[in-house]
Amino acid sequence: MMDEPPEETRRHDWRRREELLHRARVSTLYHRARERTYDAADRWSKIVALVSGSLAFSRIVGEEGQQLVLAAVAISSAASVVFGFAGRARQHAELAAKWLALEADIEREGQYDFAAKLDRWAARRAEIEAGEPPQSDALVRKVQNRIFVAEGKLGDIQEQSLLSRLRTWLFG
Repeated sequence: MMDEPPEETRRHDWRRREELLHRARVSTLYHRARERTYDAADRWSKIVALVSGSLAFSRIVGEEGQQLVLAAVAISSAASVVFGFAGRARQHAELAAKWLALEADIEREGQYDFAAKLDRWAARRAEIEAGEPPQSDALVRKVQNRIFVAEGKLGDIQEQSLLSRLRTWLFG
């Protein structure tokens, strides 16, 4: 019969498990938010191009209006091409799925006899993070705060400045 690990080791392993779960949850929500932002930007750029293109060839807007409308088409189309909204939305959807799969694996293992898997889970976390683009600190903080509220950890919530909240609202 194997001896039980010391209490300190069990606490350490539990903390590692909880940290991995927290990171997976934060990252899943983060990438879902980014996916929604880029998907919306892609859709809006297409809507602007479609509506503006239609208006440019109608008699509703005069010659001066047609120039403005054509400029809107050019700007929205260029933004979509340069920033690759659709590709970024797909990338964040794939990353969210990877984080969610890691969370599922951790939860599937249960609350007992998981210590042997911690290193493998940590390695998967590092592999996923290696493929991530730089993160928005403001969005990470917003997502962490949502998780703290859901978990009832109101004392862990970090206040965000108005500028930080505005940046998050505008860019993800």
